[in-house]
Order: sequence, then C-alpha cells, then structure tokens
Amino acid sequence: MLKPDRVTARDQYLVRFQLDKPYGPFFSMIPMVAIVNPRVVKPHEKDGDWGAGWLASNEAGSGAYRLIPATYVPLEHLDMEKYDDHFLGWSDNPRPIEKVACQPTKVTSTRVLALLNGSLDMTDSFLPVDQVERIAKAPNAHVVKNATMRLLLIRMNNTKPPFDNINARKCFAHAFNHTGFIEEIVKGNALRNPAPTPNNIWGYPKDVTGYEYDLAKAKEYFQRAVSDGAPMRRPIELHVQQALEQTIQAGQLFQSDLATVGINPKMVNDTFANLTSAAAKPETTPDMWIHWVSTYYVDPDNWIGQMYDSRYHGTWKASCWYTNPAVDELLRKARFLVEQEERAPLYEEAARLVVADSPDIWIYNMIEVCGLANRVQGFRHCPVGSGGEVRWMHLAT
Repeated sequence: MLKPDRVTARDQYLVRFQLDKPYGPFFSMIPMVAIVNPRVVKPHEKDGDWGAGWLASNEAGSGAYRLIPATYVPLEHLDMEKYDDHFLGWSDNPRPIEKVACQPTKVTSTRVLALLNGSLDMTDSFLPVDQVERIAKAPNAHVVKNATMRLLLIRMNNTKPPFDNINARKCFAHAFNHTGFIEEIVKGNALRNPAPTPNNIWGYPKDVTGYEYDLAKAKEYFQRAVSDGAPMRRPIELHVQQALEQTIQAGQLFQSDLATVGINPKMVNDTFANLTSAAAKPETTPDMWIHWVSTYYVDPDNWIGQMYDSRYHGTWKASCWYTNPAVDELLRKARFLVEQEERAPLYEEAARLVVADSPDIWIYNMIEVCGLANRVQGFRHCPVGSGGEVRWMHLAT
C-alpha cells in the first residue's frame, strides 16, 4: 500500500503519505506506527539494520515519556521519565508524573499484593475474579473497569477432522456455556458477543444471534456429524495459556460440558509464543486453542478482516484456517474502500456468513479490569493496547 519514497515531509509538522490505492484501515493503523528520529537512529546502524539492534534497548521516539536506557533490563525492569520538551507541551497536565517504573511479575497474587501494600500503583488487566475482589476491598486502591474491543474465542482447526465438518463445529459451539462463564467465572466482567467483530464498533451485524449454550442441540449435531463420517470420538487437544488463568477456567468448563456430549478433549498447557508459532502451518496448529484478539487498530479489519480472509492463513489471527470465497470477496472489497458507510454493510454481511459456517466459538468482549492505587488521578483507558494513558495522570498529594 505504501512505499518508502511515497512518505514525504511537507514542513516541520506535516507528513504526506501517498498510498498506491485507497485503503480503508489506513487512518486507524497510524497510531500503532512507531515513528523514530533518523538523526538519532542512523549513527547506530549496523549492517543495514536501520538501528534495530540499538533500538532494542534505547529509544528515539517523540512520546511524552522516554526510556531510561541505563536501568533497562529486558523482561525485568523498565524505567521511563517525562520528556520536558515534548512537542505538545504540558499545559494540559500541570502536575504530571515525573517517572514511571514497570516491573514484570509473573505471579498475579504477587502483583496484587504489591498494589495493596503500596509498592505498586497499577496492575495489569488479566486479573482473576478473586484478585479483583481483593482489590475492591482495599482501603488504598480500587478497581477500574472499561468495556473494550478485546474478544475471547476458542479456535477450531478447520483443516483437521472432525472440525472440517460443519455439524461437528456446531456441536462444539452449542456445548460452551457462555452465560455460565461470563456470570459465574468472570463475574459479569464481559459482554456476550456471538460474532467475530466487537459489538461496540461499526460494521457489527446486530441481527446475528450466534450459537447459545444448548447441550441437546450439541448432541443432535454430534449425531449428524457422526452420520457424516466425522471422527467425533478421536483424541482432541484443547490448548490453554498456562500464564492466563481465565483461559484455563474456560478450558475446564468446556471440557466438563463436552464430556456430557461424548467428547473428552485433553487440556494442554501452552504459551502464546508457542501457539502463535505453531499456527504457521495447518498441520502444527492445535485442534483447538483459546486466546484473545486485542485492539491493534480500531477498524473491523483488525478482527474479522484478518481472522477470516484466507490470504492471512499462516498467521495466528487466522489460525482456524477457514476458507469461504464469498467472505474473502467481501472482506477484500471492504478493505479497499474508504467511506465507512460503504464498508460497514460488507463487514456485516461477511460476519453473517462466518457465523453461519461456525469456524470458531466467540465468547465475549472483555471488560478490562485493573487495580489502581487511589493516589493515581486522571486515568484514561485506551482501547489500542488496552492500557492507561500516563500523559494525563498525576498523583494526589
């Protein structure tokens, strides 16, 4: 879409991007592009790497906060400091935070304990319910909730029997207890979503009902799949992410209900890195795996466009290996139009077709829940990256 020589600086504060042809998601993608200063990066270039090696532990950006290289230890510690000369200035926040320290901690209870004893000001957002309840009872911290566009889903490898059979896929779809999971396990911190697009964005088909929990229907589709010759009783692996307890809870719930249908999947603890690598080929992609699709850019193409257009096969987002030429055509047409009014109906129709084919099991839009110290003021949620914008924060005195 965009070649290097088609990006030009028109003046100090104006950059022109000239695309080869119209591309609908372009504007929504710009916020995720990291812009660096070439005068800072080029002196550190080695073997034509554009300074990538140096940038692995340094920065040359234009943000409100900048990395402190001297204390940076990958996966262990990251310090950032306020950049006084930021181009937007600081008039909108007269008491900004001077320094931010990020300290990755693998054990969730340890992170929450640090918040409660005052040595931490903010947690991550992948908190199990018991930890959320601990924070809610604390005198020095509180729980922040924001509806997001992050989808939780269970993938089914459509190239592997029995998942190459639509009746088999519908059997699995009706066997997941969406309501029980949302109400009992995540305590309502999610919005039921039966489609592959967030239900709080344009292009979502409001007339789609999806597949609700119904074990009688699951058993009916089980028998249909068996009649089709699908190997419904073959050993099936369901991969969950061992570091994210909610995926394990979803797997255990699913495993229990599938057993009543006559299916006994083996639950396998895995990591996101392993799973995304395995998704490069259909034969190495797991039978089933559970993950989220986050907001990398706010456009339907971020979800349904990259998950169900067959051109993206070999990427983790498209790891169900679904193919439908009609869906491909709709998604590709929508991608190369500009007006939202023209694009939205195409995404809606594509979603209807995808849901009818039941290639995956869509569970919810996440309500992001994180712990925040009471002294932190001015928190603003950002759907891209699902975090808090530090620029507007300050500490209560």
